Amino acid sequence: MSTPKSFTLSSSWCVALILLFFVTCTGLGFWQLQRAHVKEAILADFKRRIQAKPFDENTLPAQGDLRFYPVEIKGHYDYDHPLLLDNKTHEGRLGYELYVPFKPENATELILVDQGFIPRGSSRQTLPTLPTTSKALTTVKGLLNLPPAYFALGSMLEQSAVHWPLRIQYVDLIELSRVTQRTFFPFVILAGDSVTSFQAEQMVTITPDRHRGYALQWFALALTLLVLSALSMRGIKNKE
Repeated sequence: MSTPKSFTLSSSWCVALILLFFVTCTGLGFWQLQRAHVKEAILADFKRRIQAKPFDENTLPAQGDLRFYPVEIKGHYDYDHPLLLDNKTHEGRLGYELYVPFKPENATELILVDQGFIPRGSSRQTLPTLPTTSKALTTVKGLLNLPPAYFALGSMLEQSAVHWPLRIQYVDLIELSRVTQRTFFPFVILAGDSVTSFQAEQMVTITPDRHRGYALQWFALALTLLVLSALSMRGIKNKE
């Protein structure tokens, strides 16, 4: 029995689409496996860095990729010029991320220290009461990291006038240097609760197992498509 030409053409298109979807699903599965390997390397590097010997005020390099390296630096906090990074949340509460300039001993540059979340006051017009800390010589312990990424739609400052504590919309160290007439180290120090929350976030967001799970889903979808297509083609042949 002859097969209509239109049926042959439609069958060819079906086979082509099936192959396209199969190759796409398989390719996405292998891509997720590759991402898992990349994340494993990132996670291993993260763990290696946080377990390294801490830098102090004398051994801290002036440049290089210093993310996630620990520090134990002696110096003085400048609590006269704290920064409040706006629009932060923690456990369902609105507030700010508190950054305090820190001057290491025998250094000219300041380092911003992330001291964690501060709940908002009774209103936006009322700034929160900040913790009072001695300006005496102290040692700050934490992890180095880049300032938080941002997408600037406006000025870093909420108002043109500078009042302390200074409420900011994002952390721009170059702009901050202009405002304060001081030079800042290109990294910030995560200290206190900010270290704990940061480490927990890293462990969740870069887990390789998540990518392996996605890969398994793509491979399963490709296999299911192949099996259903084979059964469908077999049914068509039996009808002929």
